[in-house]
Amino acid sequence: MAARKRPSGQNLKSHRSYTTGELATVLRVSRGTIHNWMRSGLEPIEGGKPLLFLGRVVKGFLSDYRQRHRSPCGPDEIYCLGCRKPQQPAGGLADLRHNSRGALVLSGICPSCEAMMFRVVAQRDVPDIKQILDVNESADAHD
Repeated sequence: MAARKRPSGQNLKSHRSYTTGELATVLRVSRGTIHNWMRSGLEPIEGGKPLLFLGRVVKGFLSDYRQRHRSPCGPDEIYCLGCRKPQQPAGGLADLRHNSRGALVLSGICPSCEAMMFRVVAQRDVPDIKQILDVNESADAHD
């Protein structure tokens, strides 16, 4: 079973009840993940064993769970995977270039762990970013 990074609950039916095993299979997560979610607030249907979960309750939980664990970046920040939080690039320096798919990518070095950080940005946001960060644009980043 291939695990998903962010189960969305999109495959769940709102009015159906699921056992722990069925829920794990549909969401492609382990049973342990379901039990961790229960400790975080996922409520089973009352009434004993086996534990049953209503689809709409699980969907609501997953939506709330994702919102609680979001770390939105400010215009001067790039998300660092090592630190697991948005960071302003070291020295306020960033590079802007097109990737192989044509998207604009802002990159910089994390001031805490010195790892490379990358963020896809929209062309319309570039002027605002340039007012905050010292951006080095590669020649192919111009339209």
